[in-house]
Formats: sequence, C-alpha cells, structure tokens
Amino acid sequence: MRIRDRLIFILLATCLSCSAMAQPAASLFRAINRDARDAKAASRYADAERIYVEGINNKKISSENRSTLVLNYVDLCFTRGDYQTARTLLEDYSPITKAQSQRWMVRKATANYFSGNYDEAEKLYAEANALDGLDLATRYELMAFQGAMYMDLGIYDKALAYFDKALLYANTDNLTWNIQMGKAIPLAQSGHGEEAIQLIDKCIAWFARNLGKDSRNYQVSLRKKAEILLLQDRYKEAVEAFRKYVTTEKEYTLNNFASKPEQWRLDFWKAIKPNISKVFALENHCPDYLLDVALFRREVAMSGNSNMNEINKRLSITGNKLRAALKEHECAIDFVRYTKNDTARYGAIVVPSLKMRQPVRFVPLWTEEDLHGYMVDGVQRLDDALCSSNMSDKDRLYTDTCLTHFVWGELDSILETYDYEDIYFAPDGILHLLALEYLRDDNGVCLHRLTTLSHLVNRNAHKISDKSRMLAAGGLDYNQDAEPSNGEMAANHDAMDYLLAKLPRVDHPFTYLNGTMVEIDSISRISPFVTSKETIQFERQLKENIQNKSYNVLHLSTHGYALDVEVPLVPEALRDSITEDKSLLASGIALTSANVAYKQQSQEDGIISAREFCEMDMSHIDLMVLSACQTGLGRFNDEGPAGLVRGLKKAGAGALIVSLWSVSDEATMLFMKHLYKSMSEQTKLDIHAAFNAARISFSKECRKSRSFNAARLKASKSDNKITTFNLPRYCNSFILLDAIN
Repeated sequence: MRIRDRLIFILLATCLSCSAMAQPAASLFRAINRDARDAKAASRYADAERIYVEGINNKKISSENRSTLVLNYVDLCFTRGDYQTARTLLEDYSPITKAQSQRWMVRKATANYFSGNYDEAEKLYAEANALDGLDLATRYELMAFQGAMYMDLGIYDKALAYFDKALLYANTDNLTWNIQMGKAIPLAQSGHGEEAIQLIDKCIAWFARNLGKDSRNYQVSLRKKAEILLLQDRYKEAVEAFRKYVTTEKEYTLNNFASKPEQWRLDFWKAIKPNISKVFALENHCPDYLLDVALFRREVAMSGNSNMNEINKRLSITGNKLRAALKEHECAIDFVRYTKNDTARYGAIVVPSLKMRQPVRFVPLWTEEDLHGYMVDGVQRLDDALCSSNMSDKDRLYTDTCLTHFVWGELDSILETYDYEDIYFAPDGILHLLALEYLRDDNGVCLHRLTTLSHLVNRNAHKISDKSRMLAAGGLDYNQDAEPSNGEMAANHDAMDYLLAKLPRVDHPFTYLNGTMVEIDSISRISPFVTSKETIQFERQLKENIQNKSYNVLHLSTHGYALDVEVPLVPEALRDSITEDKSLLASGIALTSANVAYKQQSQEDGIISAREFCEMDMSHIDLMVLSACQTGLGRFNDEGPAGLVRGLKKAGAGALIVSLWSVSDEATMLFMKHLYKSMSEQTKLDIHAAFNAARISFSKECRKSRSFNAARLKASKSDNKITTFNLPRYCNSFILLDAIN
C-alpha cells in the first residue's frame, strides 16, 4: 500500500475532534505537533503516527506546516525502525521552504543509509554536501550521519574525517562531546589505541562533570572505553571498565524501570541488551563476573509489570546465590550470543553447585556462521531446517548424531568431570528454536530448559497440586459473532492489524480445529484439576478470567502463530538510541470470533498477541499449556526470540508448554491425553517427570493410516499401514520451560 493510500485510510478511521477542527490553522498546527511529540515521548508511537497523519491530511494546515509535520513524522519512522515509510513519505511529499529542502535532502540520504542502501545514501549525501547555505544544525547532522555510515562500513579513515567536519558545525558543548565520543572507536580501529583511550577518558570526565553520572552519554562513554581496551587485548583493564559500565546500567534500570510503561521497557532493552552482551567477549578472563551479567540481562528482559521492590529483588540475584541454590548433583548452563572482533559467536557459562567445589567456566563454542550454516545430515543448513514447514526436515534434524556432537561435544568434555543428575540450561539466539534437550540421550540425566537460571533461586514460586484450578478451552468457533461490548475496556486491534498487514490477502486466517474439542473433553475426564471446560472463549472473557485470578492453570487448545518478520537494521547512528520494539506483535493465539471480531471497531479483535500478554498480571498462573502451533517461536535477534514465551514470562507466568513448529491436530490431541494421564498417576506432582513420561508413552502410540492425512504419514513395510508417533516431527514438537523440581 503506498503511503498516500495509507494516510487516507488512517484518516478515514480516525478524525480530529470538533474542538480541534475549530482552531485557527497556526494553533492547530502547534497543537498537533505538541500532541504527537508528547505521544512519542511516552512511547505511544501508534498514537503519534495517527496524530501526524491526521495533521498531514487536514486541509486547514498550510503547505509549509504540512511539510514540517512530514519531516517530524519521518523522524518518528526512524525511531520505529520503519525506514521504508520514511523513504516513501519523502518521495510523496515536497518541501516548501529552503530550510525544509535542506532537511529533506539529508533525511532522504539518511533513510537510505538506515535501510542499508549505502550506495544511494552516499550519492544523496554528496548532493546534500553541494547545497549552498546549509544552516549549522543541518550541516552538523549531515556530517555526523556520514561519519556513522562509514563506521558501519568499516571505512574508519572516512568516518574520522566526517566526524572532524561535524565538530566544525557543533554549536553546543554537548554536540561537540557527542562527536568526540563517536571518534573514539574508529580511532582505535585505525591503530591509534592510546589516542583513543585518552580521548574517551576526556569524554567520560566531561559527561560526568556536566551531565552527571546518571546520564546516558556517560554510560555509553564507559562502555566505549571497555570496547577500546578489548580491541587492544588489555583484558584486565577491560574487565574493570565493563564493571563500571554494567553498574551504571543496573542503577539506571533500578531508577527508571518501575515508573516506565511497558513499551518504554521493551524499547530500552532492545537498545541496551546488545551492548550489555559485549561483555561476554571477555570470555574466560572473568567467568564469575560474566555469570552475574548473564543473570542481570535475563532478569531485565523478563521484568514485566514489576514494582520497584520486585525489580530490586530480581536484579540482586548473583552467581553465588545461584550456585548456592543448586543441589549437589545439579549444574546449570547459560548460553550467550555475543560479538568478538566483529564476529558473532556463541558461548556457554557452565555453573556447578558450590557443593561440588568446581569453578564457573566460560566455554567458547561456535561462530554464528558455523552454527547457522551447519549442514543437517549433510543436505540442509541448520537455520533452514529450524524454520522449515516440511516435517521430514524435523525428523532429519533430530536424528543427526553429528549435530548432537557438534552442539554438545565441547561441553561434554567439561560436564563429564561433574557428578550430575540434572542439567538446567537457558538458551540464546537460534538455540531458542532448537530443542537441545532432545539432542541428548543420557541415561539418568535430566535436562531442564529455563528462560533464566535465576528461577533456580526461587524454586517454589510456581507449584501445582490436586487443589489447582484449571481452565481448559478448545473447540473454538473463529467465525462466531463477536461478543457484545460491555463498554468497560477499550478495544485493542493492534494484533490483528499487524497480522493482516503481514498477510494482506487472508480474510479468515483461522480454520476450525476438529481435534481441540476432543482434546479438552479427554483431559477434563483425566485431569484432577479441570474446573472449567470452555468451547467459547472470547478475548475479553479470557482476559477477565486472568485478571480475576480464577485459575492457576490454563490449557488453551487453539491456533497459534509466529510471523517471520524482518528485523530492521540498527545503524551505528541509532545504536545507543531508544527505538521501537514491535516484535512481540508478531506472535499470538486466536480465540472465539477471531475471524470476524476485528471488523467491528468496538470489539476486541479476537486474538491475543505476545505484546498484550506483557500488560497482564499472570504471576498466579503456575502452568500454561499452549496446545497450538508455533507458540514457542519468535523472530530472534540480539534481544532473543520475541514470541509468546517472552510475553508470558514478562507477565509472570510459571511453567510453559509450547510448540516449536506447526503441529498435527490429532497428534497434539493424543499427546495432551498422555500428558494429563501421566500427571494424574503421580502421587506427588512433578511436571517435568510427567512431561517426559508422556513423551515416552506417546511415542509408542500408533494409529492406522486411514485416520490421518495420508500425505503426512510414514508407513511401515507391512500390509497394514501403520503410523507411529515415534518420530521427531511428533514427539519433539512440544517443549517444557521453567518446570523445576
């Protein structure tokens, strides 16, 4: 959809209030600009966009003021990572004044730079440089962005040259020292290490003296010093510099998180986590400290609607507390993804119990290129196999013994020195999409997947018993008329808007699932704690059930989805800026009337995205079973996967059972039957033991081929064609998270 059509569409859906329409044009323009700026500052980016669109399309706004709104809207697009919309806006509208023309040219070049179109950006920057009469602010911006672009390209001499030019146009001390800080890394990369250290030390001192030690610039300058020291292999000094930097980030988090809205927290962590992860390039020079950092970064990522006391408690968990909480025959592994010498890598922090009298160790593992490009069974890249919808690829993936050795081999040489019975691990990067626990077959050793190792410090936070109350929902009708509005809650259509934007030709995306009705009938007869069986579960109804804390176990048998969304480039110029994290909108679950509810603006849209779960309080949910497709997926980047798991954990939910790919309706129904049967047979309920027992019994289940879709069966050579579920596509599709003995 072209941007003009998009603007007209949004305008038709939303209009200015009568009082605003009556204002004189100049005051109306000021009001629009102010409201949009305030919405942007409050991380309400969708509201800010709507306000800009309304203003741009308002005929009372003069052409000059309209162009100003377009430029401000472009800046909002940069914050949202929506560089294509920025480029289209600049193409579809025209500047009026000379000053606007100058800003226009610079932003067109910058929008191409942010999109990775470096050749076009370089050409446009050259045209902008040739313009006469550029004001100081525009000339400064022009030079600074070019310096950042050449840093991204690794052309450090050019980066330094443009940063020096930017200094000539910096009209405030703050701008001057920002550029000086930007120069430090390219200086070090150009072989001027000592000069770079001297320069960054001056920046640190100036920011501390003039902006304060709680300012972002001070914190960024501390990190850049650590990076420069690391480039020079001055590890001891780099450790101390990273300690100072991480300490300031902890203090900033403690002082700001509790008072900020969830979107701000998401945006903040999107910017900060890649920088925090740079500390892991220290590798085995300080493994105990790296464990502290690993725990800190996961706790911040999972901090949802926590208050100050809860945030303090979570961020106070250290490596020593974790080791003290581990039992004698337990060990833990925190996988980390980081960059060293411009190469993305994976490593593992191996954490033994204090009782074992063994040190914490950092184990460098593989480069990202080697891991992602591993050829499964010699025929397919690992990242392609993980994302493939072909079930035979899943079978190949989890029967490749060489992959098991590739992933676990280096760690096994260390783990074999421990006398362990349980391994707890927290994945990172692409490992979130790979069931590491199914790549090993250790007799007597249990592998437990966690979202953060910190859960081991508070093992009893989520336990279920025969007194638990469970809501089971399935057999949902996605075409049923929408629930009547009660007028108490504002309708939220963000999830469906995002879904339809990615799948514009799909009018009714959700089909009825026959097996889900049978599934909840079966488990309601087996499970000792099913207290409500629902075949109608509207979005508002489920949210109220969660809000009222009526149940502590939820079983939702429905459609799930995880869109493979493009992760926008984060250019050097924005690397330390707060930019919008929209990734949680890409995953969700469908509820009753999901195919039709979104067509009524007064109704909830019938789906709950991972982003919506973030706003809920689910701390009373001890177990949530998402019997649906792709509920454990999410596009991953430096922040890890951003799917339903992250949304539910930020909401405070306990143990989760989710799927790693699109699952068979009937196979899922049968697995869930085995799961709840296994639970009902335990005298002392252990979710992890019940889950593993269910996988074993389920894998032995057989069905005649005529009861399945024949195209998806693997037939035996006998005359009676039988399908067994002892295939990875079936028995490895679900994983269990955060179930701790």
